[in-house]
Amino acid sequence: MVSILAYTTIFLMPAPINVDWAIPARYKRTTVLNRAKAFSAKTIALTFDDGPDPKVTPFILDILKKNNVKATFFVLGKAAKRHPMLLRRIAADGHAIGNHSWSHGKGKTKDQAIWELIRTNQAVIFATGNCPTLFRPPYGIRDGEYSAQAKAMGMASVLWTSIDGDTATKSPEKMLAYVGTPKNGEIILCHDGPGKIATIQMVSMLISKLKKKSYEFATVPELLSTWDKHLASMESNERVVLNQPARLVAINKSTAKK
Repeated sequence: MVSILAYTTIFLMPAPINVDWAIPARYKRTTVLNRAKAFSAKTIALTFDDGPDPKVTPFILDILKKNNVKATFFVLGKAAKRHPMLLRRIAADGHAIGNHSWSHGKGKTKDQAIWELIRTNQAVIFATGNCPTLFRPPYGIRDGEYSAQAKAMGMASVLWTSIDGDTATKSPEKMLAYVGTPKNGEIILCHDGPGKIATIQMVSMLISKLKKKSYEFATVPELLSTWDKHLASMESNERVVLNQPARLVAINKSTAKK
């Protein structure tokens, strides 16, 4: 028999939002730390940690929508639970949502990490109808239980390759200088948590600057898919090159027999 609580939960859950947060198999259960080798496309991923926050996130979403830019939001479970409609808007606007733990803690045990990861995923599922495929470890600690258990669940533990410096300064101009001119395939770390008002202005400035330089923007799942195709092509070419000596030997033998 289904309990009244279960019926109530089902009744209260909104309709799922149609998203594509799938990631390539090569990145599942791995740590994404560096850009793909020899990646030449001028595509970058903007990422935002520690939200959603009602005084910051909506304004960032407005800027992204105005500029037709997609990004990735690594949310804290405790904030996600308080602001499910913000999560829903993030997903509905075409952005990706990743897990950033429940509490942004340190030194968690295996059981504590599992509990936080599951609870945060549940908050995202409740709001959007979709489960995150990405995790970002608090403080970038990639060898702790958070990362280990996230990867055990099949998620990719995604760090960053560039920062906007919004934890070190409140000056949008200085943040912009932190980013500089990104390399192709960069994953840029920003924050949309409490108090990150200056980040709002910086994001607008950064998008304007990079669009003038012909950069394109992607969610992290989209960027990983592009990396995957790029690496698969490189691997295919390498196999062809490696097979060339054997083919030449076979051709030479065939010529010698004639």
